Amino acid sequence: MGGWGKICLLENRHTLKEETAFLCANIDTVIRMKDPELVGEFVQALHILGFGDEDPVIIRGHRYLLQTESKTFWAGKKPTFYKRYHSAYCGIIGLADFKPDKGRKMPVEWIEALERTLATPEEEEGAESDEGETHSRGTKN
Repeated sequence: MGGWGKICLLENRHTLKEETAFLCANIDTVIRMKDPELVGEFVQALHILGFGDEDPVIIRGHRYLLQTESKTFWAGKKPTFYKRYHSAYCGIIGLADFKPDKGRKMPVEWIEALERTLATPEEEEGAESDEGETHSRGTKN
């Protein structure tokens, strides 16, 4: 999917429930790993999924990022240019006042593709067998 972060996925969070659950369940793990880049990326992803700054999972991420911020912007001692840049970027996106455009909806094609990937094998077989079925009115599904 292109346009990372341009669309608030709150209304479509049900199609990404495994991803949402993973982020919520593992933010404490990446905090314990002392990885500010991942924490920032987790927080940004949760914002895109519609979590607000008042959500406990976001508060924990923000608290960690603020406690670990330093003159090197989370990059550690003697970082390479890329490490310094990427660490600063991830920390900033995690702390940013992120408000995706709630007026922009996820394209229907994306929703359909996500729902197809979530379908069980039984649901897929049922959909395939219905495709060529003709109704009594002579119309196809």
